[in-house]
Amino acid sequence: MDVSFNHAILMHGVLVLPFVAWLAARIGWDERRQMRTVWAAIVLYAIAAAAIAAVRVEGRCQLS
Repeated sequence: MDVSFNHAILMHGVLVLPFVAWLAARIGWDERRQMRTVWAAIVLYAIAAAAIAAVRVEGRCQLS
């Protein structure tokens, strides 16, 4: 199994999650709403990454 696809998906979090935090701060939301937005993005990203990894481990995804 080629893990480069998993690696690429998981590493995008390094770029996406700080961008979400930056964007939430620039919109002008209060700190509590910013934190909820960032935590929601973290949770959604973790779920998506786990789902992609699970599908890849099962071998149903032939993207690489």
